[in-house]
Amino acid sequence: MKGLITGVMFVGVVLVVVIVFTGNSQSAIQDDLCRNVSDLQSSMTSLTGLDASTASKDDFASGVEDVRNSWTNVKDSARSLTKANLQSLDAAWDSFAQTVGSLGNNASVSDAEQAISQSAQGIQGAAQSAKQSYKCS
Repeated sequence: MKGLITGVMFVGVVLVVVIVFTGNSQSAIQDDLCRNVSDLQSSMTSLTGLDASTASKDDFASGVEDVRNSWTNVKDSARSLTKANLQSLDAAWDSFAQTVGSLGNNASVSDAEQAISQSAQGIQGAAQSAKQSYKCS
């Protein structure tokens, strides 16, 4: 009987340790997601803040690449988070990617900035909603 009680207590302790570890792990992943969503917002702000009168096409392309990298980081961290719901951010990203993809090589920075304006706002809004949903600071 004493062995049974000890065994049950051991299993209980193991379960508590697993639950605490999993909770802390998810919390760290959520913090990572929050940081990556903030980075996405920052890279989008930098891209949309380019001065069309002085920025080159290379500056714009570099800004787009920074946004893409930030998006990849968001998606990677969301994959690791249990029950991550980024549907609105996914839709906003799809709109942005389609808009950027439709820009021709001949588009000026000014035209490109105008073209992405609406989809960039969509990403900013969806990112802010995601941050509120995940209680990011």
